[in-house]
Amino acid sequence: MHILWYIIIPIIIIVISILLLLVLIYWYLEIYYFITEKKENRNKLLENYTDEDMKYYKKLSKKEKKNILKLEEELQNSDNSEIVPLRFKFLLSNNSIRNKRIIMNKLNQLDEMEESTSEYDKINTWINVISKIPFGVYYKIEQKSIDEYLPIVLEELNKKIYGHMETKQHIMRILAQFMVNPNAKGYAIGIQGSMGVGKTKLIKDGVASVLKYPFSFISLAGISDASYLKGFSYTYAGSRYGKVIDEIIQAKVMNPIFFFDELDKVSDNNEGHDIINTLINMTDTTQNDSFTDKYIDDISFDISKSLMFFTFNDANKINPILRDRMIIINVDKYKLSDKIELSKNYLIKDICKAYNISENDIIISDKEIEYIISKTAQEDGVRNLQRNINNIYSHINMHRFIKMPDNKTIEFPFTITREIIDKFILKQEDNLNNLSLYL
Repeated sequence: MHILWYIIIPIIIIVISILLLLVLIYWYLEIYYFITEKKENRNKLLENYTDEDMKYYKKLSKKEKKNILKLEEELQNSDNSEIVPLRFKFLLSNNSIRNKRIIMNKLNQLDEMEESTSEYDKINTWINVISKIPFGVYYKIEQKSIDEYLPIVLEELNKKIYGHMETKQHIMRILAQFMVNPNAKGYAIGIQGSMGVGKTKLIKDGVASVLKYPFSFISLAGISDASYLKGFSYTYAGSRYGKVIDEIIQAKVMNPIFFFDELDKVSDNNEGHDIINTLINMTDTTQNDSFTDKYIDDISFDISKSLMFFTFNDANKINPILRDRMIIINVDKYKLSDKIELSKNYLIKDICKAYNISENDIIISDKEIEYIISKTAQEDGVRNLQRNINNIYSHINMHRFIKMPDNKTIEFPFTITREIIDKFILKQEDNLNNLSLYL
């Protein structure tokens, strides 16, 4: 028995030694490969460095070098996130079979072309544009119970926009209908009112902001022809897609709020008629699920779920076919009492914020606001009034730091008097000149 132990114990020791040796070799190799890999990775991270870069890098401390390598690695890893090849991106997109077939044909064409040809550049650009379009992506209004959500929307509208209660109620009825059936077709809504009564603010800062809805502003004043909206054929050198597709790409959804400003300013000629016909097609619920752009003529776009707003001063100047497709909402002009309240609770607040001035720093009475209104060119809105108040506050802000002509400086709190108003207000002819820009 003792002899057996003398034989077994050495064997056990040898086996344990071998195992320990193997473990050590394993850990050595792990450390070696780790260091080698780290070194190789470091070399890869630094391989794009110029001689000047490397010279600077070598002068850094160990800690600084470590931080630099960490940043380089993070940047490299962010670039190595899985990128879906275009072919698979198009195949997997929520797009129609027809559209996918057209896009695949273009991709196959591209594969067979020489990269140096002009036709290759045109089709390659075309494909890159298509890749940016959010096919099948639609904005959905947050689905809370309507009886909870709509009062919140109205409260926010009242905070952001003064007055116009009938207009707001009309908009709320449309939104309630829209929210009851979120999969329904969109609406064409006309906003009629004088210049400066807040038509744009009502929709942009009101509806779109409160609903967190992507907002696309398209001015129709001064547009020469429909290509602005629908683009040019990609076969022409330097051609481009139209404003509608551009706004869809920027919004990253197929159904932004389209806000067409100054509809009644579209020219009454052949080019203007083409623009109106484009808008008629866009608002036609029987065909606006297949809108086309001349640059991407073969591909159809579903814009049927969009809310489309059109602003104008005079409904009589609107094409009757287009006008009949709209729900028209009137925005009333402001009375004197409205302008005083609007100045106190909205315009002055915004102007003070712009100049980083506390509202308590500048004191102005209702009487002085009414005096400013009387010195402002007659208007239904408040555009010139806002310009005048801003001009006064701008001078006051400047003269905190620069002495006035009478060698006085302004200190807060400061009271606006008629003398100050007369000194800093714009002359009525200046207001009229500004007004003429919009007529």
